[in-house]
Amino acid sequence: MPLSSKSVVLSYRVFDFCHFTDSHSARFLALPLEVLQKIYLLILEFDINDHNNLMCVNRQIHHEAEKSFFQRPLRCRSQDDLFEFVARRPAKLLNNITNLRVTLVGISGTVMKPYLASIVVGASAVTGQHPYVVEINRIGNALAGLPNLTQLSILKSSDPSRTLPSSIVVNGVLEQAAEKFKRIQILRIDLEGCRLDLLGAFPNLRSLYLTGFSETSPLKMADVVSKLMYLEELHILGPPLGSQTRQKHGYQSSIVQSVTHHLFERVTPLKCLSVREVADPRGKGSNFLNTKTMKALYDRHRDSLTALHMSATDTPSQPFLASLSAFLTAARRLEEVSLRWPEMKVSFIDCLPTTVTRLEVRVSSYREAQAVVDRLSAKSHRLPWLRRVTFSVPSEPPHGPVESNQQPLTFGLPVNKRTV
Repeated sequence: MPLSSKSVVLSYRVFDFCHFTDSHSARFLALPLEVLQKIYLLILEFDINDHNNLMCVNRQIHHEAEKSFFQRPLRCRSQDDLFEFVARRPAKLLNNITNLRVTLVGISGTVMKPYLASIVVGASAVTGQHPYVVEINRIGNALAGLPNLTQLSILKSSDPSRTLPSSIVVNGVLEQAAEKFKRIQILRIDLEGCRLDLLGAFPNLRSLYLTGFSETSPLKMADVVSKLMYLEELHILGPPLGSQTRQKHGYQSSIVQSVTHHLFERVTPLKCLSVREVADPRGKGSNFLNTKTMKALYDRHRDSLTALHMSATDTPSQPFLASLSAFLTAARRLEEVSLRWPEMKVSFIDCLPTTVTRLEVRVSSYREAQAVVDRLSAKSHRLPWLRRVTFSVPSEPPHGPVESNQQPLTFGLPVNKRTV
């Protein structure tokens, strides 16, 4: 659930006015600092209140865990929350924040109506006073208050009562971010109404999260991403439900599928690839999980990928499954494989490379899960390093961007000499 601006402020209050008391020596504090730092990173998965409670135990923990604490994302459910947070916090606190997740929403009618009314009556319009320009400048000033960001997520609101931001505003925010944050390493954009050719202004990107649709053509997108020399992870979700994919009267641009096989043919060899596809409401088949994509992955990424995640709400075509089997057989460094779609066939296990250590598959019943376990047991000599198997139960597809880290319902079955 998105946090209110008050909750955002409370998330970081421990560093402002918490008083710490000396505690008795504990075995926990006697652990080597390297071990403690790894524990502090694991605690990032805890609820913010639990994390705050740990930070308040004593001064030693506060000092040692302060750096890892600020790896928690600052979550703002609208740009107004971001404005309020930056305006009310000291610069010392803002300088420590490295991870921002902000949901952009459309400008309210109460702001737009006076400006439009002034145009109707014949008043001269000043460009700098346009609500879009004012909003872009406000967001840019707020971002400037967080100078050390290395992770930025620009999200779409899942609240149907909120309007989507104009593409002019989204593009303006991306331009502001590109100008201010050259050190951004992880970037997520859940909005389709924007130009992804602006990605070229983030030269140090290592992880990129996209819907796969934007105002940028596939060839231009492939050219831009090919210049991101440090890119290691690519995460794709699409097609977005209800996306505008055809030109309409009055629109300055149309939203098209930007991620195609051309991108995979030109992007630098990836270490991690995640493709999550929901059903196309127009019934035109798969946008991403097709043979052209698999051919590009086979030719360019089979020797570099260590993690491959693919999921779909519909069963992919047989030609795609055959291409996937060929890719899995040829992959040399693949350690983590996740395949989730209806009617999974256990025969894919025969194609898994010997390097796989973690496997996730979708099942709809205990019987299907048991069939996978039996097949793995029979092929245990081919998968000597397999240590973890996860079974994912199907659920309803998301109708908007996922703004939390919630995982699908899972359950495990025992496998000999393996952790499930």
